[in-house]
Amino acid sequence: MGYSSTPASAPTAAPADRASAYKNRGAFKQDDLRRRRGEQQVELRRQKRDEHLAKRRNIGVARRGTGAGVDGSDADSDLSDIDDLVAEEDEHKDMPLPMRLQTYTALVYSSNESEQKEGVIRFRRLLSKEHNPPITQVIQCNVVHVLVQFLASPDPDLVFESAWALTNIASGDTEHTQAVLDAGALPHFIHLLQHPVPKVVDQAIWALGNISGESATLRDLVLNSGITPHLVRLMADGSQAWENESLVGNVMWTIGNLCRGKRPTPNWDLIYPLIPLLARALYAVKKVNELQDTLWALSYITDGDESTIQAVIDTGAVTRMVMLMTQNETSKIIIPGIRTLGNIVTGNDEQTQSAINCGALALFRNLLLSHRQKEALRKEVCWALSNITAGTTEQLQAVIDANLVPLLVDMLANADFKTKREACWAISNFATGALRNPAQLRFLVRQGVIKPLCDLLSSSDVKVLNTTLEAIEALLKGGEQDAVQRMRTGQAHEIKNENAQYIEEAGGADKLYLLQDHDNEEIYAMAFKLIENYFDTGSDDELDADEQGPAVDAQTGQFVFGQPAGVPQGGFSFQ
Repeated sequence: MGYSSTPASAPTAAPADRASAYKNRGAFKQDDLRRRRGEQQVELRRQKRDEHLAKRRNIGVARRGTGAGVDGSDADSDLSDIDDLVAEEDEHKDMPLPMRLQTYTALVYSSNESEQKEGVIRFRRLLSKEHNPPITQVIQCNVVHVLVQFLASPDPDLVFESAWALTNIASGDTEHTQAVLDAGALPHFIHLLQHPVPKVVDQAIWALGNISGESATLRDLVLNSGITPHLVRLMADGSQAWENESLVGNVMWTIGNLCRGKRPTPNWDLIYPLIPLLARALYAVKKVNELQDTLWALSYITDGDESTIQAVIDTGAVTRMVMLMTQNETSKIIIPGIRTLGNIVTGNDEQTQSAINCGALALFRNLLLSHRQKEALRKEVCWALSNITAGTTEQLQAVIDANLVPLLVDMLANADFKTKREACWAISNFATGALRNPAQLRFLVRQGVIKPLCDLLSSSDVKVLNTTLEAIEALLKGGEQDAVQRMRTGQAHEIKNENAQYIEEAGGADKLYLLQDHDNEEIYAMAFKLIENYFDTGSDDELDADEQGPAVDAQTGQFVFGQPAGVPQGGFSFQ
C-alpha cells in the first residue's frame, strides 16, 4: 500500500450524517486538553474508598488519661470509672435484647444520677458492638432526646458517655442520623467544642464528623452551624490539642467530611480557613491513619476549582506531601497522596508546574518502578501523568527528562486494561501536545509507542478507541510535518510520512479499515478520515480503468488483450 503525498480532502460521497460526526474534529486548543481529561475522571474520583469511611463508630473501651485539658487542666483523668465496673461484671449479658433495652431505659429515666450514668454506659456498650448494633431498637426506646439532654450535664463523665452513644447512633443509616438531629443534638455538639475536657471535645468532633458524612445537606448544616471558627481556634498553632493524637485524627477526618461532595460543593468560604490546619497536620501528625485522613481531606479540597487548588499550594503542603509519599510505602499514604497531586495538576499550567517543582515526577517514577504488581496504584499514577502531559512544551520535556515516557509505553503494552486506559490518555495528550515540538513527537515514536497503540485499535471500549485514534492522528500529523520539512530542506525528493509507514507495518492501517464498520459514528468517522488523509487507497481513475476491462478493437469488434504500446510519432529513436 502506498502513502498519499499530501493529506486528501474528505470525500464528498460520505453521507451527511457521517460527515457531521467529524466536523471540526481536532479543533480543540491545547489549553483544553486538561479540561477534557477532567471530564473523564468521574469514575476515578467516585470509586469506593474502602479505607476511608464517611462514617465511623467508636467501638473501643472508654479512653482515659489522654493528657491535660485544652485549658491546661487535668479534668479527664478519672473519666468513666464506672465503666470498669460494668466491664468487669455485666449481669445482663445473657438477657434477651428486649429485656435488656427495657432495663437500660429504666436506668436512663431514673432520677438517680448514678443509675442514669450506668444506663447510658450500657446503651453505649450495646451500640459499640462490632457487628449489627441494635441502633433502630435503641431509638425506639425513646432515649435519644434524653441522651441529648445529658450533653448539657455538668458531669463530664455523663457528657462523654452520652456523646459516645449518640456518635454511634449517628454512624448508622440516614434515619438514624436524622433521629439524633431531630432530638436537637447539633447545637450541643457545637457547644461542646469549647468543653475543657479533651475527650469530650474529641467525641463531639467525632459526632459532627458522622453527621456531616451523611449527605451534602447535613454537611452544609454542620458548616452553617459555625464549626469552622471552633476548629480554627481549637487547632491554633501552638495549641496543646496538637499533642492529642486521637483528637487531631478526628479533626482531620471531620474536615474531610466537610469537604466531600460536589452536588452541591460546600461553601468554600467556610472551608478555606481549615486548609492551613491540614497543612500543619502533615508536619505534626506521625501516625499513618491520621496522615491518611489528612491527605484524603486535601484530595477533596483539590477536587474543586483552581482557587481551591491554589489555596492548598499556598500553604506549602505539596512539598511535604511529596516527602511523606517518598518516605512511606503504605497505600494508606500513597493513594490519597496521588489523588491529591493528580487533582492539583488538573489546574492551570502554573499549578501543574508547582507540583513538578516539588518533585512529583521523580516520585511518580519511583512509584511505578517499586510497585509493579500494584495495578491500582499504577493506574492512579498514569491518571496523574495524563494531566501533566496535557501541559506545556516545557512540562512535556520534564516528563521526558524524568524518564517516564518509556514506562508509560511499557504500561500501554503490558499493564492490565484499566491501567492501559490511563496510560493511553497520558500518551494521547503527550502526542497532541508534542505537535508543537517535533523533536518531542519523534522521541515518543522512538520509544516504540506505535505498536501498542495499534494493538489498542482492537479494543471494544469506545473511549479507549477514541483516545487511541486521537494519539494516532497526532502521530500522523507529526509525520506529515516532518516529511514536508525534509522535502523543503532537500533531505528527501518526495514527501513520505514515515509514521504512516510504521503504523501500517504494525497492523494499524488494516485495523483502521475495519473500524470504518464500527457501530459508533464517531469512531467510524475518525477512522474514515485517517484512512482518507494518510493512507493511499488508489485513485478513482485507476479504479475506473480496472472496472472497464480489456480494450475493444474498433474495426474487428473483438477484445484486445496485452496490446502493446503504440509506436510514437516519428518512430523510435535510438542514440
